[in-house]
Amino acid sequence: MLGGILQSGFPYSLSSQTTNITLVPADTGAFLDNAGATGTVTHTLPPATPGLQFTFASSQLGRSLVVKAASGDVIKFAGLTAVTQSTSSGVMFACMTVTCISAGAWQVTSQVGAWT
Repeated sequence: MLGGILQSGFPYSLSSQTTNITLVPADTGAFLDNAGATGTVTHTLPPATPGLQFTFASSQLGRSLVVKAASGDVIKFAGLTAVTQSTSSGVMFACMTVTCISAGAWQVTSQVGAWT
């Protein structure tokens, strides 16, 4: 589970990750960034279970934040028929929220900035 701190006035846990992390279902609702990272940081999602949701923000210029689905799961972007197993952004302030609506698939429900 995340060691994030609950920010006063925010309904979610804010956690800055500088090393790779594997999230667990209990982390749902977390807002994760890569503040302070000196290299690429990979956030591996837990198995896609309906109701889970995570938000990610790339906050380190030139340091990629990678979001990776668990083995066998996919990440779907709105309007695209193609799916992916991982996506990343090194663009400052790029944000993305993924929500599991059906088992095995994460839907990108909000996206700002470039994610590839």
